[in-house]
Amino acid sequence: MKGKIQKYFSFRGYGFIEIDESEDNIFFHKSNYPINEIPAIGQYVEFSVIETPKGKEAQEIRLIEPGSETPEEQEIETPETPSTEEQPEETPATEEDLDQMPGVGPKYRQLLKAAQVKTIKDIAGYEPDVLLEKLLAVNQEENITKRPPTLANIEDWITKAKNKE
Repeated sequence: MKGKIQKYFSFRGYGFIEIDESEDNIFFHKSNYPINEIPAIGQYVEFSVIETPKGKEAQEIRLIEPGSETPEEQEIETPETPSTEEQPEETPATEEDLDQMPGVGPKYRQLLKAAQVKTIKDIAGYEPDVLLEKLLAVNQEENITKRPPTLANIEDWITKAKNKE
């Protein structure tokens, strides 16, 4: 599984990982983190999950770059990369555009679409506080997610969207 460090309590040696494509968080202990690394909020990680008496826990945690893929996924995509068909599809702004935004899971994509924010370019055009207010208002009306995005989430999305332009 992949995710991003959401919280880390250094004085206690544990934290929580926000799972990609899900609103769920999973517990992790520092002992399952790479020995030479210190967990930091916002780091992207890959991990396996085990069931413990207290619930699910992340194990075998590895740091990854945002949007990086496993070797198996890279092998599958390698033949398609030179294809001329794929490049024009990325240029037009489409609703599938949001699927390419790391950190934007299905519920947040649904919330963005309900707020008439349908492309990465749309996200890049917003001020963070304005977009947050819009999303919170839509979520209050339509109750799409139990955990609406935070200002930090939205600032991260806007930064990533501007970098993709």
